[in-house]
Amino acid sequence: MQCPGAIYHITLRGNWRQSIFKCDADRERFLWRLEESASTYNVRVYLFCLMANHAHIVVETPGGNVSWFMQSFTTGYTVYYNLKNK
Repeated sequence: MQCPGAIYHITLRGNWRQSIFKCDADRERFLWRLEESASTYNVRVYLFCLMANHAHIVVETPGGNVSWFMQSFTTGYTVYYNLKNK
């Protein structure tokens, strides 16, 4: 269930705990996708923490659209990462 105005703690992790960032450019791209998706879906990002093999994000969704936001955000970054790393 998605609720307008809800605050979510989201964790993203690499498959088999593998790294999701190989360099600073990957982190920059991740944050760019986060910003783009947050802007598109009117999501407020309160904090994030990027680790080597996972990330934590806290967001608020005034429109109750966390699934659309996450689909856009994670698909965009995953396509970038997979193309870059074959």
